[in-house]
Amino acid sequence: MISKRLRDRKINARRRRLRRLRDVLEPRISTPTQPTLEYVTLGLPFETHCEATGVPPPNISWTKNGRIVSQNATLIFEKIKSADQGEYVCLAVNSEGKAESSLTLHFSKAADVDFALSNKTSIEGSNVAFYCHANAQPSSVVYRWLYEGKPVKTTEIGLRSNIQEGNFALNRIRRTDRGWYTCEASNGFGVPSVSTAYLDVHHPPEVKASNRQLYTFALGSSGIVECDVNANPAVTVINWSKNGRVLTPSPGTQLRIQNATLEDSGMYSCQAYNSIGSSPFFEIHVVVAAPPSFSKPFPPLMFIKQGSPLLVECHGFGDPPPTVYWVRNFHRINSNRLEIAQVSHNDHGEYECVLSNSVATVKKKLQLYVQSTRPQTPFNIKAVCEGERSLRVSFSPGYDGGFHQRFRVHYQHEPLDVCLRTKLSNDTFAFLKDLHPFTKYSIFVEAKNEFGSTNSSVAFHSVCATLRVPKSIRVNSMKRLKWERVQEAKAYKVSLKLPASPVFRDLVEVSEPEYQLDMTMFRGQGNVEFRVRSLMPPFGESENSAPITYQFSEQSSSSVILLFGVVGGLFVLFVVLFVLVYAKKFMKNSGKEKQIYSHYICGNHTPDYPRKPKALLMSENGSRKNDSWMWTSSEEDAGDNADKMEFDYISKGLADQDAAQETVVGYMLKAKYIYGNNDTNLDLVDQLRIERLKREFGQSQL
Repeated sequence: MISKRLRDRKINARRRRLRRLRDVLEPRISTPTQPTLEYVTLGLPFETHCEATGVPPPNISWTKNGRIVSQNATLIFEKIKSADQGEYVCLAVNSEGKAESSLTLHFSKAADVDFALSNKTSIEGSNVAFYCHANAQPSSVVYRWLYEGKPVKTTEIGLRSNIQEGNFALNRIRRTDRGWYTCEASNGFGVPSVSTAYLDVHHPPEVKASNRQLYTFALGSSGIVECDVNANPAVTVINWSKNGRVLTPSPGTQLRIQNATLEDSGMYSCQAYNSIGSSPFFEIHVVVAAPPSFSKPFPPLMFIKQGSPLLVECHGFGDPPPTVYWVRNFHRINSNRLEIAQVSHNDHGEYECVLSNSVATVKKKLQLYVQSTRPQTPFNIKAVCEGERSLRVSFSPGYDGGFHQRFRVHYQHEPLDVCLRTKLSNDTFAFLKDLHPFTKYSIFVEAKNEFGSTNSSVAFHSVCATLRVPKSIRVNSMKRLKWERVQEAKAYKVSLKLPASPVFRDLVEVSEPEYQLDMTMFRGQGNVEFRVRSLMPPFGESENSAPITYQFSEQSSSSVILLFGVVGGLFVLFVVLFVLVYAKKFMKNSGKEKQIYSHYICGNHTPDYPRKPKALLMSENGSRKNDSWMWTSSEEDAGDNADKMEFDYISKGLADQDAAQETVVGYMLKAKYIYGNNDTNLDLVDQLRIERLKREFGQSQL
């Protein structure tokens, strides 16, 4: 029994111990791991967390140099500063113990190429290498190589290149490898750093495939044989040979043949040289042959009547046999026969027979004149100004058809109006008079004979009128540059000359005869000259007006305001003195004006003694029975003390004002506010208002 009890007691103690172990656990930090290095960038935000477990849950904080910088698991920097660099410790604490883990912040530094690429020149077929190095923090730099802006590995060069970080090697370079190579270095922070260099590949000359290998020259003609090459560096000399015999070396790529003869035929070869080497021989075959010839000539001029048939044949020979055809007005007739069943007016003109082969192309002209028809079109129409309202029109006559022709000029101004014309004349010129100035005219010439008329094409010409020069250039008080309007002008151009400039320069183009000067632009410039020109496109510009000079001072706007204030004050003082002098004269006749004033107030029925207003007749509910005052003598209402006091006050005020304050201002008030016989009578309140206005004006005058 006792042993069983002891056994149960041990089992319970073990269970209690296991339960206690499950309920209590020391802190353990999972993030950050020990130790941790973090790179940050100055001026940017940064945030990190500390994760820890334990039973009971631990309290987490961050410390730096033994001082708490965060009382929770999150360490936050809104903007990294220089003082934020260093070691931070995450501390997790509970009742069973504590745990620590450190985090070190270092400032990052973007990659910066400290060993830049340099330009290189290599010979075709050799190897070339570039070296690039960048300094960064962290130092794990990734290098990328580019050719003409494209990754090297994506181009044909990548098959012959060897890249190891900042080292780039290119084997067996070709002339096509010439170009820009770029090293781009980055560590993941900031903008990648780049360095660029140019690779120039030298190679011996190479004759271009576009060169011709056969040249054919006509006997007696001149020509050029080309030997165009591709070389780097440039070609220094080209050696020519003919049939194996060396000719004089030429510095250029051309061989000139003058007045070719049969002896110039043969096999030519060229070889180009530069500082690297020479090109292979390039052979060119030159053939000199006689040009085609006309075997059956035809006359250069032919006259034929309208309606008649025409047949002209053209024959030629050559080696190789030439192609024969006719051409008229750039239109080709693929036949050696020029045949027209019935010649008409429009068949008049120039024809060409052409013989063409690989040696040369020769031509022969035929001028065909059609007779017994209306004249051909006049041509070469010219118009020259004769003054400002007339034109001299000249022209070349066409063929007259075998009959006498006369001419007439038709003209019409734009926009289209009535068409005018000159009289028929034998002259090949005419004068057009009384034209509208600044107007464009359409002109054509009519040629006439007994078979009819023919009109020329239309020519256009403007009357050479001259714009008047703007006059009366001035600057007004509002700082506006103004001038007289020119009747025909559509716009005006203003130019200026500053004191420091020797010439005028254009300032602005305006449509109205004025321009507002910008005082801030010209302040302190001193004497500035202005002149104006009239404009009317397309007739050009007038002459410059006579210049005017305007002085722009250094005076500030506050000084101008002060000046206006002083002038205004003097003006006010002058007005006050004038009013006082006038008031003195006015006081001499105050008695007389007082009588007029009383008479004006009272009307025709006012006696010599003052009157008072009768009290308002009031109804039982206090309203007025009528809206006008009734005047009565003092004997009638001697017992009405209230009315008497009221009237005495007003009368005394009016009398005092007449005697002591009668001025120009008061006189103006009487004329404006005091009523006469034909005016509506004022009530007492209105009279009091008038009295107050008079007193206020009197005080303002003083």
